[in-house]
Amino acid sequence: MASTLFVPVKCKKDTYNVGYVDVGNKQGQIVLCLHGVPGQHSDFESLFKPLTEHGARVIVPNLPGFGVTENRDCDHTLDEHLDIVKNFMKTLRLDSVDTVVSHSAGAWLGTAVAAACSNVHSAVFFAPCGLTPHRAARPILSLQLLSKCLKFSYTRRLMTKPVRQAYARAGFSTTDINQLFNAVKTIGTLDFSMMSGYAKQINTRQLPLFFAWTRNDRLVEPENPQRMCDAMGVERKNIHDMNADGKTVTPFEPFSASERFQRGLVFPRGGHYPHRAHIAIISSQMIELLKYLRKIKL
Repeated sequence: MASTLFVPVKCKKDTYNVGYVDVGNKQGQIVLCLHGVPGQHSDFESLFKPLTEHGARVIVPNLPGFGVTENRDCDHTLDEHLDIVKNFMKTLRLDSVDTVVSHSAGAWLGTAVAAACSNVHSAVFFAPCGLTPHRAARPILSLQLLSKCLKFSYTRRLMTKPVRQAYARAGFSTTDINQLFNAVKTIGTLDFSMMSGYAKQINTRQLPLFFAWTRNDRLVEPENPQRMCDAMGVERKNIHDMNADGKTVTPFEPFSASERFQRGLVFPRGGHYPHRAHIAIISSQMIELLKYLRKIKL
């Protein structure tokens, strides 16, 4: 298990003592992973061994109020999370990030980081919630109202049990009510209209992209990642249906240095964590992406 490190990250609103893991070759290509909500650095442990064996450096911060990072006064808006990640990269002197990897609701932050940070050179999305409210977040008006009411202690006491029950039914193992409330605030404060703009910026930048999702995800319907791919310019011919054994139905075509790396893998099963269920094929494609990035820099 990777050791947890801590670093003070000064942001616009406050200074957060961010807990993170940093594994692999310190001179290697940098893979920055952003967890969902609720979520934490351990959500990406399946990637550590194959990517570090390839020579990459994998860094996973925990956002304030999630995982091992202290639960401080944080509004959990996308802008605030984006500010935290930008300053985390600055604090660790990550001047060039080869790829930013995001999972689930972390894909909103991953999209913003990839669009807004010119030092990020590609993006990877696992089971992304998409550019519109996914099924687990509907009706979105209810979450938006609840996120506003959570600033009142009475509401927090009243909603502790039902929120825990709702996340347990959705399959989340954490019972830490602060993390669950922070997740509600992250979803409830999100301006979905901004996400399409970020997606267009990624397409304009022609960033290399890799997606993976499943058809039996209870939280995110498969149409949402597909629409996200469309908005970011991933051609349908580069989205591959995988069979029950986790193998592609159609062969992968390699990308030359003059082409944009763009690939999506759609698995019949694997739930909300395709990067755990199908780590062999997913890690191999991530390594292909890293090789491609090295090739186009030459």
